[in-house]
Amino acid sequence: IESLIRLMRLPGAPPVLRAGTASALSRVLRRRLGVHALLVSLRGNGAEPQEKATALAVRLLSSLPKQASADEYCAAVCPQVLSLLTPSPPPGTSHGTDADTSGVSAADPRLADAFMRSAAAQLAAALLVRMRDASRRHLLPPLLRPLMPCSSEPEQFACATAWLHSLLTAAPAPAALCDELLEAGTLDAALHWLSPDRAYAGRLGEEAVRTLGGCAEVLLANATRPAERLEQLVLGPPAPAFRP
Repeated sequence: IESLIRLMRLPGAPPVLRAGTASALSRVLRRRLGVHALLVSLRGNGAEPQEKATALAVRLLSSLPKQASADEYCAAVCPQVLSLLTPSPPPGTSHGTDADTSGVSAADPRLADAFMRSAAAQLAAALLVRMRDASRRHLLPPLLRPLMPCSSEPEQFACATAWLHSLLTAAPAPAALCDELLEAGTLDAALHWLSPDRAYAGRLGEEAVRTLGGCAEVLLANATRPAERLEQLVLGPPAPAFRP
């Protein structure tokens, strides 16, 4: 991946070389752990500023390759984005070994986790803007389905709340992202589980429910029209206009 990125950034590279390099890179990113490998490559040993590495990663990963449809691309990338929102290495990797690719710097895995979560959160927000329909199909359902009122699996509920919390707090949550989450029913789910008469929510884990409450606060603070959504939830849909 590092070689491909260097070729793409090579001054004066002919268009045919750039096109071939971009095609090869897009195929790599759609493979298992491809997004993770790109982030590790861009961040390197931590010498480059995190903001610069993150911005480049988001720009590369939120650009649709010519060789794939938006649906194909998001189907491959969105699950990888979700996996990076958790502070643990992807499957098949381990901390503290020479072959370790789970972190940005083997000396400080906490820094690696923070960088990965921040990059994943910003990438998710960018995908929801640039490939809205496809990313909504492949990013939001696995994120939000375990949070819905019919949820009964504590492990899935806890995982989804951790994903959502990282998505909203690992990097400043843009209004567009919060608006998408509100529209998808995130606030509805949070209010359901936080309601005083939902005593059975305790079996899903009090910490996870509190985390979901914190996510609701971030949504309300950053969304474009949170009051409008709250009014709909509390008062119900507006009554039809009276016509004599």
